[in-house]
Amino acid sequence: MAGESIEATLGVAEKLGPVAGKPLVAAANDAFISAMHVTALGSAAVALIGAAVVALFLPGRTPAPAPEAPAATRRRGPGQPLTDRPPVRRPRSGAPRPPGRRESDRRR
Repeated sequence: MAGESIEATLGVAEKLGPVAGKPLVAAANDAFISAMHVTALGSAAVALIGAAVVALFLPGRTPAPAPEAPAATRRRGPGQPLTDRPPVRRPRSGAPRPPGRRESDRRR
């Protein structure tokens, strides 16, 4: 029963009394701390192996391009538009619209 857990060992040591139970409590505490060290080292090794696998096999991201200056702060020569968008072609006043076009599509 004392080999099942630290709590069971401390329970048996309490039943043995202070004189006979003291060495059992010391041995149980040493074994528990030793097992915790082994578990912590094993967990750290698994974490390091996982980090190495991620670094070696997962693709990296390409860096984002540097943001351009806003259109209002760019210098434009004479006759150049202030925006980078192409000019909007509007139909002549009497020309029919292409099928499937709605009024809301023109605003985009």
